[in-house]
Amino acid sequence: MTTKMFKSLTAFGLSLAMVAGSVPAIPANAADDVTVDIFPVPQAMEYISSEGMKFDGTVNLVFHGEQKDATTGKITELLDAQGIAYQESEEVDDSMATLLISSDKQHCEYCADVEDSKALSEEQGYALIASDNENAKGNVTIVGADEDGAFYGVMSFTQMLEQKTEDGRFAEVSIYDYPSIKLRGYVEGFYGYPWSFEDRLGLFSDTSKFKMNTYIYAPKDDPYHKDRWRELYPDDKAEELRQLAEEAKKDNVSFCWSAHPGYGWDYYSDDDHNALMAKFEQLYNLGVRQFGISYDDLSGYTNGTQHAQVINRINEEFVKVKGDVKPLIVVATRYCNGWGPSMSSYFKPFMETLDEDVVVMWTGANTMSAITKDAYEWPKQQTGVDRNLAAWWNYPVNDYCDGKLLMSPLENLDNDVDNLTGFFLNPMSQAEASKVAIISGADYSWNVPAFEKMSSWKRTIKELVPDANEEFERFADNLSFLKDGFEFDESRYLVDKIEALNEALRTGADVTAPANALKAEFELMKSDVVTLRTIENAEMLEEISIFLDAYDVLADAGIASMEAFVSAQNGNIETTLAKIDLLQAKLRETENFKITSLEGNGTKENVVNVGEKRIKTLIRDSADQIKAVLTKEITSAIELKTFSSDEAADGLEIMVDGGNYVISDLDVELEANGYVGFNLPNAMKLSEIRLDSDQNDALEIQYSLNGINWTTLEGNDPIGAAYVRVVNKGDETVTVHVNELRAIIVYSLGEVTATTDLGTYGSNYIRYAVDGNMRTKFYSSAGSTIGSYVRVDLGKAIPLYDLTIYYAPNPKGIQEGVDGFKKTKLEVSTDAVTWTQIGDIINYLDYTIETKDGVNVATVQYNAEGEMARYIRFSAAEAYDNWVQVYEVEYNKTVSNIGDATVNLVDANFDIANAEKLYDGDLSTAVEVAQPNDGDYFTYKTTTITDIDTLLIVQDPESISNAVVSVKTANERSDEWKEIGVLDKQVNELKVNDTVTEIKFALKSGNPVKIYEVIALAPSAETDKSDLASLIDYAKSQMANDDYTTVIPAVRTAFEAALAAAEAVNESASSTQSKIDAAYDELLSKVHLLSFIGGDTSELKTKYDVLNGYDLDAFTEESAEVLANALAKAKEVLDLGENALAGDIADALKALTDAEEGLVRLPVNTDKLEALVAEGNGYAAQTDKYISLADLNAALEGANAVLALPDSELTQQKVDDAYILLRQAIFGLREKPNKDALKDLIKNVKALDLNNYTAETASAVKAALAYAADVFEDENANQDRVDAAVEALNNAVNKLEATSQKPADETDNKVASTDNSNTDKNNKVAGTTTNKNTTNKTVKTGDSTPFGLWGMMMALAAAGITVFTKKRRQD
Repeated sequence: MTTKMFKSLTAFGLSLAMVAGSVPAIPANAADDVTVDIFPVPQAMEYISSEGMKFDGTVNLVFHGEQKDATTGKITELLDAQGIAYQESEEVDDSMATLLISSDKQHCEYCADVEDSKALSEEQGYALIASDNENAKGNVTIVGADEDGAFYGVMSFTQMLEQKTEDGRFAEVSIYDYPSIKLRGYVEGFYGYPWSFEDRLGLFSDTSKFKMNTYIYAPKDDPYHKDRWRELYPDDKAEELRQLAEEAKKDNVSFCWSAHPGYGWDYYSDDDHNALMAKFEQLYNLGVRQFGISYDDLSGYTNGTQHAQVINRINEEFVKVKGDVKPLIVVATRYCNGWGPSMSSYFKPFMETLDEDVVVMWTGANTMSAITKDAYEWPKQQTGVDRNLAAWWNYPVNDYCDGKLLMSPLENLDNDVDNLTGFFLNPMSQAEASKVAIISGADYSWNVPAFEKMSSWKRTIKELVPDANEEFERFADNLSFLKDGFEFDESRYLVDKIEALNEALRTGADVTAPANALKAEFELMKSDVVTLRTIENAEMLEEISIFLDAYDVLADAGIASMEAFVSAQNGNIETTLAKIDLLQAKLRETENFKITSLEGNGTKENVVNVGEKRIKTLIRDSADQIKAVLTKEITSAIELKTFSSDEAADGLEIMVDGGNYVISDLDVELEANGYVGFNLPNAMKLSEIRLDSDQNDALEIQYSLNGINWTTLEGNDPIGAAYVRVVNKGDETVTVHVNELRAIIVYSLGEVTATTDLGTYGSNYIRYAVDGNMRTKFYSSAGSTIGSYVRVDLGKAIPLYDLTIYYAPNPKGIQEGVDGFKKTKLEVSTDAVTWTQIGDIINYLDYTIETKDGVNVATVQYNAEGEMARYIRFSAAEAYDNWVQVYEVEYNKTVSNIGDATVNLVDANFDIANAEKLYDGDLSTAVEVAQPNDGDYFTYKTTTITDIDTLLIVQDPESISNAVVSVKTANERSDEWKEIGVLDKQVNELKVNDTVTEIKFALKSGNPVKIYEVIALAPSAETDKSDLASLIDYAKSQMANDDYTTVIPAVRTAFEAALAAAEAVNESASSTQSKIDAAYDELLSKVHLLSFIGGDTSELKTKYDVLNGYDLDAFTEESAEVLANALAKAKEVLDLGENALAGDIADALKALTDAEEGLVRLPVNTDKLEALVAEGNGYAAQTDKYISLADLNAALEGANAVLALPDSELTQQKVDDAYILLRQAIFGLREKPNKDALKDLIKNVKALDLNNYTAETASAVKAALAYAADVFEDENANQDRVDAAVEALNNAVNKLEATSQKPADETDNKVASTDNSNTDKNNKVAGTTTNKNTTNKTVKTGDSTPFGLWGMMMALAAAGITVFTKKRRQD
């Protein structure tokens, strides 16, 4: 906008009709619009103009009505800090910039100028009008509904000045504002280390700025607050509290000292009452003017009526007697909906008995819970007492989860809450970090309907960490997870990127792109740590330091994890395994960072929590996922098919049913020794091979490990097999209908663990839910929210059948629910990425109440019907206040498929342990031989792959065994071995190209063995690497060219990565043709980019900077649009920096040049401006007529400068702006006043001998004379000020009173008539005969003006000189 949007003040009175808290934006067509971001968000605010305003000259600071010391102190402190000159006055002076602060709208016409609105009828409300429309020097009026309202207006104005532009302009606005909730603050009510004196002072100052008004002192670890409440504070502690109360008052914060006298109160004497009165009296004398009484967290019998009576008596005998003490703030033993003493027998009589002016705090639905309207209506419904409560919100308190630093956006705060008398947060022992929640809580409680958690959170962080706010946002977001009665999310900004990786894992797609995207985020986290370690907020840095250390290590783990994914996708075994080791080591390292908490029995070390919800889960689960990706890349795929001598039955799909492998409903014709069977994915332990056919007697069941050597099934013992078949042992061909041939598999478990997102009560850890002991249990520390879960990791995937969860029943009966999830949802997964729901969600009413191993339990059961599962997750489908107890999770008790699943494939000439790890498919487990001897060896039987092209053998890089590897082929004699190589590096690719039945490892003395896996690679389809090899050679030659260095860096980076990947594929024996082709295509695409040569952008930058400064409004719309588009394109190229292409630079430069040449300028009319300049010059010539010509001369100079601009720079907008400024300067001219009367009056008053008059009246004359002299000397004084000075001096002289004893020389000092010698003790000068009986006097005895002076003044009046001025506005 280029002109002000002039609005009458009456329009502002309608502003509250707007949506609460909305701030209408100024049309953003000017880059220098002056705006302000008032925080907390006001109820209503409108901009008066877009260009803002500033004070011109000395500010006249005027206070009307009663003001708090905090208000006067803060405003003068602000003006001093902003370098604004000011004078304090009781009168508004229209000739000066004015800052009027009032607590009384009816005080005067200036105060009344502010329109009536809800803001001025609400407690603590205020109106703030900032404008220079009526007073060109600037006028800011703050009118409060009361003294607090005036203070909060000053707080808003403080933000306006703090957000002023570089040239000193601040927003022109009207604000009508008031708080949604009247009591707003925080309770130092946590357990643990109390805040320091400095902590508390910092909180007073920082929270007062955002309109919080109450601090409740109730630290559980202050003995004089709780255990020793009867004792007075010792002198040193008392002095500290005195200072706190004093400092709080300076910040307009009510210091509320609270006692916790619950235990041992003597209700049968006055002793405890008197002790509490004495304690309060001590605190009162220290300056405390608000008190509280806390009965929270009491055990045993409590009586609500007695508690209320104690409070009432204190209220009557102390609070009301003092008169200046604010209402008591109390908390009862029952303080939430969820639990505590009975509502009917405790809280109902408590509320019915309690005095109405006492504030009662309530935590909501539970101890930790959301702030909802319903939660605070519920106590009213239960008690029948229609009385609003104050919210004690247990956030961000962390005394029950000391490893957390809670700085989340404030979730769980509803916007329709209108039934609270107060809102108090319970913070952490980390005072500075607590401000993230406290200040955002100030925003919520001031304007509940307009509260928006994310913008409020961001604004708060910007206030606390302005030098690194974005870095701090990410940091805080990654620490914010909490799920204890209410839930706070975490790592919100990473959700989409984590899901992209999970989607790739679910679908088997390439993970490179999503992994690299997440790697960039983890690298950003590390960069954030570096920045955050240098923030200026030293107190914040101290509190977050240990968390930053853990956060930094977690970022390392994340980087390693994502690099491992990429390496696995590329089939790079060495790098992948190294990165997996690193990520796991870094994850373990995060557990080393601990913070000390103060507990009832000493101190405790707590592991700091960082990234608990998403980042740690992602990294923790990634190790197995990475290995799965790698395994897929480096192993030969095993197809599960039938094989048969009958071609019609060969190569058919087989079915997996409940973890078992099956062919069914198959017709096959088998000649003598004919067969039909199927393979398994690997050598597996089988408990049974079951055949159901119409020719069972003619068929023999056989099994094999390698498909070469077969064994007839005999007996019932488990067997190891990779192949299963039935053979026609008769001499005749038979036609067989196979109803079913089933291989029943034995599965084993890994290490079973459990995790949960619920907090833990006491030492009832989640591991007890899977320890097999019904006498132990997991116990949560709060109720559940939707999605709360317990996750069991079985270590390995198994077919899951029955699953039973044993919750705890409620001792009051099922009608009170259970101590478990109200509705339980069961899901299973093999990879922790893709989840399958099992059965229906089960309601607690359908749980079975029974006894299990002597323990009463509430049982919920599912049948997974053989679904493959490594992970079992049961979760809450509905929020529930009851805390969760899980005695045990049991599974597969109705089947016998869990056992020892080991198939022994290794023989050795020495004792060898854990040999199965050689072929378990897990690249992180190894067979180890610490001290082999020469001659030691072991052999490994091949199974599913016997036609081997290459053996891939992975060993530990720190234990290179140099073992000699030999193979026994199906064509060799049983005692002949063929040596194929030596294990002399981490990953060994040994060429075989034969059918192999066994592999032999000959060990060497002194060479420890640690082999992770032996992988047999089948011959792949014929592969052709020739094109890839040629392309690699060509790519390398291009890198050697001198021109390579001119290629833009981004292309070089991508090209070199593609080349490295292509070389890895070319060198790998396991590379498939598809992988070879993909590597070729990727490298070729990057080779094609080598023509992307960089260029010099300096000329383009110069041209861009010049044209970007053009005012496009000066040109036709069409030609301006061409230039705007060319500028946008040029900026895109310039933003690429060193990656800008030479061709693109040239194109952008040409487009700018063409656009410049094509500009068509609009005609400019300067007639009005030239005429106004002529008029202004006329005024400027009258130097003796006007008080100041500075603004006029400046405006004339600016106007002449515009008129002198060359046509290429002159625009209509500049002309119009110069016209407006010059016109306003002419409007602002003020004529010099006539000071003749003032001069004469000063001269005559100075002639008086004031020693003849009472000290009081003489002093008044001296003050008026001094003021008159100042006005006379003030070149900028207008006629109004001159007249006012005359009037004030005249009034002072009129009120002079003579002393009782007339000085001897009085007649020499007075102007008197010739014979008026009779005097009265009250007369200063006798003008005529005066005595008691005289009623006709020229000068009354009550008039204090000497006759001679009076006569002189009359003479002046007769001469036409004004003596008495018009009546001024009265206060």
